Amino acid sequence: MRTISRLATGALFVVLGATRVAAQQAAVTPLKFSGVLYADWQNGGTKAQRATNKFDLTRAYLNFIMPAGDNVTVRVTTDVLQNTAPGTYYKGWTARIKYAFMEWAAWKDAGKDPAALAIRFGMEQTPEIDMMESFWQRGITNTPIDYLSFVPSSDIGVAAILTLPGKQGQVYGGVYNGTGYGSAETDRFKDLNVRFSWTPLASSGDAGWFKGLQISPYYQKGYNPSAFDATGPGLQKDLWGLHVGVKDPRATVVAEYDSRTNGQDSATNPAVTTTTGAVYSAFTILRPLALINNAKTDPWSLVLRADQYKPNTDLAGYQRYLIGGLGYDINSKVTAYADYQDIEGKSGNTSDLKAFFVHFVINF
Repeated sequence: MRTISRLATGALFVVLGATRVAAQQAAVTPLKFSGVLYADWQNGGTKAQRATNKFDLTRAYLNFIMPAGDNVTVRVTTDVLQNTAPGTYYKGWTARIKYAFMEWAAWKDAGKDPAALAIRFGMEQTPEIDMMESFWQRGITNTPIDYLSFVPSSDIGVAAILTLPGKQGQVYGGVYNGTGYGSAETDRFKDLNVRFSWTPLASSGDAGWFKGLQISPYYQKGYNPSAFDATGPGLQKDLWGLHVGVKDPRATVVAEYDSRTNGQDSATNPAVTTTTGAVYSAFTILRPLALINNAKTDPWSLVLRADQYKPNTDLAGYQRYLIGGLGYDINSKVTAYADYQDIEGKSGNTSDLKAFFVHFVINF
């Protein structure tokens, strides 16, 4: 009886211990952590800075994603950058928040490749640039409408994302402050952004190269505050464009057109001046050896890009931005690029840059 009692007591302790461990495991919140580092070496620059020779850490994005109850997740992404603004507290690398939002998986249909609806609120991606960066390599440089400040890549607002059934694409629309994640709200106006991405051949079994075809028109309607009358009606602030791309592991080919129209006045003159700027862009990231050998992929890639930007379509001046280089996948997470970038102003435009870069893109 004494032996049986000891065995029963031991079994009870085992059960209680296992119950305690299970409870502790259930209480742990599953946190997903990932990130990307953009680092480079630059030789050259603008005409006044041709002697530039530096190593740089251009960005470090750290992503934290975790659940917040049923059907809701929270994402916070830090943006580590070099602070060069004059008169600020620290001229060095610092961190700010780029994304901080909740996403509610509001609805999902049944069946294969179903329709779904998600709602986001907070500091989040704007619809345009996030889509473009799924084709372009941000570690080399920004997308055209990002480096030209047509629209911020992140802003505070509320958005809805409708995934179309049958892999037919996505409708993404939101209302945002309009000032971007680098500034607090400065006026009472808001921007309405809408993007439709159509992938007509994504579910086709015999589309070949064009299985990854995506056609993405987008539109933004917003208002600039009046410098003459801060309480008066807003001035025109419109943006629209078309992004068409084909994405395959062996080659990505993209062409896009973007147009921005802004109205402006001055503190001393109520007369409004309206200016329209436009940019044409085309690029490819292809893997020639994969094409030659009929392989699925290859570590070597060729990068070619050409942008032509007119700040004012009524004037002759424009700038041409050319990029050419090679990439090598060190492994599935790390890629190095060696490229030359050339920006030249034409017909009175004074833009100028000539620089050689070695970029490292490190995902983790």
